[in-house]
Amino acid sequence: MGPSDWNIYLLSGDKFENKVKFDLPPSFQIPNIGVAPIRVLGSAINGILCIYDYNGVPKTTVLWNPATEEIIEIPLG
Repeated sequence: MGPSDWNIYLLSGDKFENKVKFDLPPSFQIPNIGVAPIRVLGSAINGILCIYDYNGVPKTTVLWNPATEEIIEIPLG
């Protein structure tokens, strides 16, 4: 699995037959490659996800609401 294979989907329906792909926030986009490997911390609360890139050391952490596209970057340290 390469960086361009990282995606987030909203699944719904009795058998999860409905699928909507979300575009990750710009801070996770890598030009000419795709997106950085990410992790989701916990689960969505009121539709808000806490996601961070992780390639050995976390670099970017954000609270992201895919419905409104609002992004709040969390400072590290």
